Amino acid sequence: MSPPRIFHRQVVWAAILTFIGLLFWRLPRSVLRDQVVYETYGALVETDALVRREYVQPVADDRLVEGAIQGMLRRLDPYSSYIAPGEEEGLRRRTLGEYVGIGIELGFGPRGWTVIAPFHDGPAYRAGILPDDAVIAIAGHEIERLSLEAIEDLLSGEPGSAVSMKVQGPGDAEPRDVDVVRSRIAINSVVGADEGLSARAASLLREHSDVAYLRITHFHKDTGREFSRALAPLLRRGIRGLVLDVRSNPGGLMDQALAILDHFVRRGTLLSTVNRRRVVERFEASGQADAGELPLVVLIDRHSASSSEIVAGVLQALSRAVIVGERSFGKGSVQNLIPLEEGRGSVKLTVAYYRLANGRIIHRTRGNEQTDAWGVLPDQTIRSAGRAGRSADEDDPALEAAIEVLLQSTGKVSASRIPMPDADPPAPQSPAPAEATAPDPSPRS
Repeated sequence: MSPPRIFHRQVVWAAILTFIGLLFWRLPRSVLRDQVVYETYGALVETDALVRREYVQPVADDRLVEGAIQGMLRRLDPYSSYIAPGEEEGLRRRTLGEYVGIGIELGFGPRGWTVIAPFHDGPAYRAGILPDDAVIAIAGHEIERLSLEAIEDLLSGEPGSAVSMKVQGPGDAEPRDVDVVRSRIAINSVVGADEGLSARAASLLREHSDVAYLRITHFHKDTGREFSRALAPLLRRGIRGLVLDVRSNPGGLMDQALAILDHFVRRGTLLSTVNRRRVVERFEASGQADAGELPLVVLIDRHSASSSEIVAGVLQALSRAVIVGERSFGKGSVQNLIPLEEGRGSVKLTVAYYRLANGRIIHRTRGNEQTDAWGVLPDQTIRSAGRAGRSADEDDPALEAAIEVLLQSTGKVSASRIPMPDADPPAPQSPAPAEATAPDPSPRS
């Protein structure tokens, strides 16, 4: 080997060792004592040096760093991600229930990025995009390897502009092309029978005027107030039962889910959060339940995720409602948005699971996905639960079952006296390992 080549290799390795030294100088002293960390980060820095030296094109420093962070977090679960500087505001706006986009919830599953639910009467809904559609490409870009934030960027744009999408339903032989016109999304999260049901199903409900129906489509900052305004006149009317529909509800803000539960549970612990070591936080009923004795049936399906399945799970665990429909999605984890130092962005990190009062953790993980431990299991399974309101003449067997349950109760009695199926309740589940592979219903665009 020629002397110049030897000298060049010595310089490269000297630079690598220097960089490793600087990296570990900034790590906590407790980490420095762990030899495994040295070996792990040594490989990372060596790869960084190889990319900079050998890759066919120059690569920007920030792109490598962001890619490394994103890759690290994606190995944890689909819910943990890196939020680049300036993107936090977009994430905050989406939780407020008003933003510009196409109105869709995505999750990552066996078929890649998949539609959990389009928002009712939103642009994606009107364009014919359905739950379970796999999204293959957006604006000509294949999205399988893209982050949630990158997908959101592709779907964002000016109101009135169109975005092309290539989607494929589970039964479609070939993908189909769909053009969706972006608009300002203002989510009306609580609707009654006329808006939330097909015409045939709404007509069925009108035959039983003492049974009321409310559907929650999403949990945003105003959901609790919207629900209170919708429920109050029903209670004044003297209804004898309520059907609460959270089918195709992809979740949202947990504090709004707790506000819904406060209407129906008078006292006690609603749920708690647990990490891999201990209980972190307990959520108690406020004691202000205005419908604490109202017979209640909750409709769920496989697209009921996050906050919506927490509502169903809590009411089931407390024997406060009968659950009808399909097994829920299985997303019951807590993500915190943690800012990095010196304005380097933020990390959305899974830090805990939600645990119901009966001990169950409904989050789907690698350890429990082949068991009955995850999700909310309905008391009455209606396989064709589907999504209400898709066509005017659509039957709704889940709603029919819910009405039948409520009609079997007489007068204003406790929900615990509503006839229950002869099925054993789900067994308590210990906190699962801190890993998850369920799709993420978080991205909203």
